[in-house]
Amino acid sequence: MVGCELWDAVACDSSLWGGTQPHIAAKGSVRAHRGRPSLPGRAPAPSHTVPDRMECPVWRDMWHSGRVARAGAVGTMGCLMNSDQTMPPGRDSLQQAGGGSPDADTFPPDIPTDRPTSARAYGWLLGSKDNFQVDRELVLGLLQAFPESVDEARSNRRFLYRAVRYLARDVGITQFLDLGSGLPVENNVHEVAQRFQQAARVVYVDNDPIVLAHGRALLADDDSTTVIQADVTEPATILHHPEVTRLLDLSQPVGVLQFGVPHCIPDDETARAAVLEPMEHVVSGSYLAVSHVVADDRETADEVTATISGLGMPWRTRLPDEFASWLTGFEAVEPGLVDLNDWRPDRNQPALTEVDPQLRPYLGATERYGKRTYEYGGVLRKP
Repeated sequence: MVGCELWDAVACDSSLWGGTQPHIAAKGSVRAHRGRPSLPGRAPAPSHTVPDRMECPVWRDMWHSGRVARAGAVGTMGCLMNSDQTMPPGRDSLQQAGGGSPDADTFPPDIPTDRPTSARAYGWLLGSKDNFQVDRELVLGLLQAFPESVDEARSNRRFLYRAVRYLARDVGITQFLDLGSGLPVENNVHEVAQRFQQAARVVYVDNDPIVLAHGRALLADDDSTTVIQADVTEPATILHHPEVTRLLDLSQPVGVLQFGVPHCIPDDETARAAVLEPMEHVVSGSYLAVSHVVADDRETADEVTATISGLGMPWRTRLPDEFASWLTGFEAVEPGLVDLNDWRPDRNQPALTEVDPQLRPYLGATERYGKRTYEYGGVLRKP
């Protein structure tokens, strides 16, 4: 993982960028449930001395390899801030390091700190340090009402490993399109795929600029893997992106991955199209690995939707049958569409990174309190 110890539970606040600490105003109340842990108290964030940007390993790697400018004004966490820096003569541009993506020349990207993003919030649940106070507030607010959410997110990540392993090892898929990939942690798609198919090629797609920055730093020397910044609700744009056409041969089977993506798209038709349209452009024998947060009753689904939307993130929890109805044209791999914990479980698969101390009380909440929502999905073949 490309980690940055500066981006811990406090230091990632915009106060380090010369701004004010981001905050959110909840649009609705978060109901706590009897017998469930309450939101841990949080002291005001202390003041900090602005760190040297060379303390950030992402920035340091790019600096020494010449992938960022050595001239011009750059602020704290320069690898992620806006500036007018230009590349010195004779150096590879970040566009070249990133595989030629047309949006690479706007580096460093514009990082939104006034609202949570799904990539950063989800990443925190997986042990990533690359998040802001606004993201942590969303997660902790959600856990007041749904403490099982930590277990759900980590179940989804473990499913990623098993699904990609199945596609690479058992089916022989050698190219993958990971839509809504999120921040890199351990056992990323290209690492799992290349463990079983050395020549596997992977394109990561996410709309969060932090994902773009970290992905390009991680993959700068990997010609078989790239990351692009794009919106998963615009499948045609993604599929015609130069990086996608460079790495993926759409005349051969592709593994299309959408782990935990559809519930981040509130509109049903838009979410359905985001899942199905990429599959229209791939050949028979391609596969879709997909997951979605669901609830078994409408009241709970609507409560989760209202809670997360009220905390500042677009969201829609659906019922299992609603989601399954989108996928009737595919052949489900056994055991079909299920709670992800039941999809070919493997106690010997690699462990996940430990979570932040603030989240540790919620580990195992599913066993202690039960669960009203869960990650639901599976692997499906295009006939």
